[in-house]
Amino acid sequence: SVFPIGTTTVHCVATDASGNLARAEFTVIVAGGCGGQRCVDLTVPEDMVVPCTEPGGARVTYEAKALNTCTGGTLPVVCEPPPDSLLPVGINQIICTVGEGAAIVQASFLIEVTDEVPPTLDCPSDLIVPAESPLGAVVFFEVSGKDDCSDEVRVRCSPPSGSVFPVGRTRVLCEGTDGNGNLAQCVFDVEVLEPEPFSAHRIGERQVELRWIGEAHVETQADLAGTAWDFQPGDIQADGSVRTMRVAAGETQQFFRIVPLPLLPPADEDGDGVPDGEDRCPGTYAGARVDRFGCATLDVLGAPEGIFEPERARAMDALRLLTRDGGFERARGQLAAALAPATDPVAPLLERKLGAAVTALTAQVAGLRAALEDFRKNKPGRVAEIMAGAPRLDAEH
Repeated sequence: SVFPIGTTTVHCVATDASGNLARAEFTVIVAGGCGGQRCVDLTVPEDMVVPCTEPGGARVTYEAKALNTCTGGTLPVVCEPPPDSLLPVGINQIICTVGEGAAIVQASFLIEVTDEVPPTLDCPSDLIVPAESPLGAVVFFEVSGKDDCSDEVRVRCSPPSGSVFPVGRTRVLCEGTDGNGNLAQCVFDVEVLEPEPFSAHRIGERQVELRWIGEAHVETQADLAGTAWDFQPGDIQADGSVRTMRVAAGETQQFFRIVPLPLLPPADEDGDGVPDGEDRCPGTYAGARVDRFGCATLDVLGAPEGIFEPERARAMDALRLLTRDGGFERARGQLAAALAPATDPVAPLLERKLGAAVTALTAQVAGLRAALEDFRKNKPGRVAEIMAGAPRLDAEH
């Protein structure tokens, strides 16, 4: 018989021709060879690099195998994250385990999910608009973006939608950035046509109709060579952007001119490039995230340069200490959400949760900053000690 590694008891029974029975037993000890962990041959894939395929990362299928080298049989392997899991952009460590108790064998490999493809921007075709006044026109347009790996694409244009475009052709440059920093650009032209020239038409013998485009007031002068221009009162009629006014005509030579009023873009109190009447996030910076709570949170790390700088620096310090490689992006989103103050009064539950998260995170950041200072003083042993005592952010928050 084949005896396994270790101690085996052999039971023997003997009978004679008369049917007398005798029993005995002894042990067989097989030492050395393979046993426990030495019986397990665990094979995992080589490190791999895969492109991002969907929002959140990529689903990667792999196979890990384990063989019992003593019996020749296969053993079940459990890997975390398991095959076909959604892995985020970055470097992900896969740990595979076989066995139990003292006979556990583990092996690991890395899967790097990359995102080097920029988002796709949808810019309008060149726009041709009539002038609203001699100064030009206020022009609105919409540019959207989509990305295979990010749910959100931040789009900014220069000049932005709702700007005053002068008469003539103006090039608009739009840039879109996905959640992994890839940049795409698109351009289009906005052409504002020359306005209808200021004109005067006699109506009957005693009246003249003045006609022009856009908001303006009229001034008159009796003699171009000497007298000053004076405001011309009258009833201005509007038909779209066309303005007309009728004035009395005397028997002497008279001159008229229009003084265009400044073109004012729609009110934008928070300066985010979205008119107040269309702004879903009043009082926030351009590109503030809108989620199912409405305009409930501000993305501290995603805000434009110059905004939330102390908070951004504090968050980045914490992230660099807390994470490495592929874990950075996941922790980045969690930390940004935790630092975000609630601004929507209709979401008190969210506000309470964020308040608790911010309290915990503030203590954690303080501990991390102290650990970093100790590290700079060549006391790396204190880092682990302080981090172990720092409050941890509950996943629910």
